[in-house]
Amino acid sequence: MIGGLELGFHHVRLAMNSNLFGPGHGLSLKRFKTTVKSASSPWRSKYTARIIGDQFFLHAEHRIHVYGYPPDNYNALDYDFKHYICYHTTTHSPGLPGATGPPAIRRFVRPIKILHLFPSGCSIMYDADRNEKFHHAFGSCPVCLTDYNITVQEEKFGSGKQLLHITIISYHQLGFGRSPSDWAWRTSSTPCERYIPYLPTRSMSRSMKTEVQGQWERDSSRRAANSILPMKGRLSRAL
Repeated sequence: MIGGLELGFHHVRLAMNSNLFGPGHGLSLKRFKTTVKSASSPWRSKYTARIIGDQFFLHAEHRIHVYGYPPDNYNALDYDFKHYICYHTTTHSPGLPGATGPPAIRRFVRPIKILHLFPSGCSIMYDADRNEKFHHAFGSCPVCLTDYNITVQEEKFGSGKQLLHITIISYHQLGFGRSPSDWAWRTSSTPCERYIPYLPTRSMSRSMKTEVQGQWERDSSRRAANSILPMKGRLSRAL
């Protein structure tokens, strides 16, 4: 499972087979374009996939809207509306075995704490006309190749209640899809309770923070540029 998406290694391998050997030999990336509604909370997640540099990448857009008095909202997001960005990064306070599990497990689970604002790198904008605040933050999982950025739009009402529009965009690099022992796949697909302390983590690698997001965005820029080139050719011939 990657976030809320049930994704197995066989799915990644079949997508890579299609890329390497042709459409008739695996899964189309279109099959990964899907929306998942959480069974236990109002979180909704949209997923898309790409192959970049011969590796499988997954992009997710997680959204939730919460209305109520601030303490109730904070409590719901922290404890009731459970949601995983990856196996090691949550939007809630994770309840591992009695919260007293082995340190080797506890140290790999890192709640984002959306409303205890925020991970390092937070910036805040304020729209006085609409009485709204926009909070922005960026982060990376210290275990697997996952980057994310958070936007919280906060509207306040005279009753003292608030409406929160929360969006988390996450980027996942899942490896070459040739072996389940691939480091990128293994770290992304291993739940904390089954994590073996001696396995490598992102913090032990040379992967820089936001590198996964950067690869996705550079690929988006290349795609945009390539879509413009044919149009330029048609215009030049018409002239």
